[in-house]
Amino acid sequence: MHDDVDTFGRRLRAARLEAGLTQAQLARGITSTGHVSMLEADKRRPSMEMAQALAWRLGVSADVLLGPGLAEVGRTPASPTLAVVGHKLRASDFPAAEALATHVISQPVGAYRRAEALLLRAQARLAMGLFAVAAADLEIAVNMARHHDHMSLAINIAVELASLRRNHPAV
Repeated sequence: MHDDVDTFGRRLRAARLEAGLTQAQLARGITSTGHVSMLEADKRRPSMEMAQALAWRLGVSADVLLGPGLAEVGRTPASPTLAVVGHKLRASDFPAAEALATHVISQPVGAYRRAEALLLRAQARLAMGLFAVAAADLEIAVNMARHHDHMSLAINIAVELASLRRNHPAV
């Protein structure tokens, strides 16, 4: 382990734990669990692409993982990540997921992250039976994703919206 107090490995581990993910969950589809372990132990350095993929899974920017010099502002407890929202959804804590997603939406984030947060908030609202407001979130999210040419996200959101309308025709 490096003597540095603030290393990539320590930032990666802290972000992973905050997101409520195991090393295997973080690694899935990106790299091996062993590689994540080596990154956290600062025995390996990630490529920029690897750092970006891990950051995306954790709901933070790559700058947060790469550290000082590349990012002036890190993640703070007042700025929850989408990974935390997802964790709350999986834990069936739908009111907390809705509140955290709403907070992310209110922050100065890019269109892609805002559309993802709208999708997660809609999922929390669906679970709480708030079908009309969930549909409104999905409509806003799909239009935002389309407008900013995030077509794969737009398609995923449109599928969710179509499913909602099929299962709840009054919406």
